[in-house]
Amino acid sequence: GSANEERGALTSATASSAKPVARKASSEPHDYDSDHGGACPPVVPLAVARALAVLIGACCGPCYSGGSSPAGPSGKSGPTMNPCRGLLRIRRASDLALTALFGLALDFDLIGGDPRAASIILGAVVRRYCRPSQTYGRDAGSPFCEENYGPLLRQQINFQYLLDCIRVRFDHSPPSHWSRGREDCDEAMSLVASQLADLLYAMLLSTLTSTSSSSVARGERDVGALV
Repeated sequence: GSANEERGALTSATASSAKPVARKASSEPHDYDSDHGGACPPVVPLAVARALAVLIGACCGPCYSGGSSPAGPSGKSGPTMNPCRGLLRIRRASDLALTALFGLALDFDLIGGDPRAASIILGAVVRRYCRPSQTYGRDAGSPFCEENYGPLLRQQINFQYLLDCIRVRFDHSPPSHWSRGREDCDEAMSLVASQLADLLYAMLLSTLTSTSSSSVARGERDVGALV
C-alpha cells in the first residue's frame, strides 16, 4: 500500500512539474528575427560610412573608371593591356582585403539599420568585386570589367548565410527612426538592393558556370536557397 502511495505521489509530482513546460511550449511561436532588431546602430554617420569606404579602397585596391587605362597596340583599353591587372587581383584576394570585405563591409549588424550608409559601403565593394557593367552602366568601360571575382567571393562566404543576413536586415518596412524622408529611404533601399543583387549574381554565376564536380551540388543548393 505504501509503495502504491509513493508511486502515486511521484506521478502527480511529475505531472504538476510538466504543466508549466507544456504551457510554455504552447506559447512558443516567436519571431526570432525580431531579436536582431536592436543589434545594429539605427544610424551610421555619413562621415563614418565614407571613411569605411576609403578604408575598403586602401585594403582592396583602387577602382578605375572608364578611360583611365592606357590603350594597347590595337588601340583598345582593356584589362589584358593594364600592367597592374595581376597585382590588383592579388591585392584583392589578400588576407587584408578579405578581412576588410567580410569582417567590416559585409557586417550587416553594422550597416543593417541605415540604408544610406549601407549603399555607400556596399558600393565600394561592388565597384571592386563585381563587374561594373552589372551595376553602373556608366562604368561599363572600366579596364577591369572582365575580371571575375565571383569564385573568390563564393569560396569565402556561404550563400544561404548571405541570403539570411539580407532577409533579416532588409526584408522589412523602412526603419521608424529614418528621418531623411520616405523618398530618400526608398532610393537608398533601391540602391542597396541593386548592389546586393550584383553580389549574389556574381557568386551564383561563378558556381553555375564552374566545371568542377563539386559545383553541381553547390549550384543546386544555391539555387534552392534563392528560390
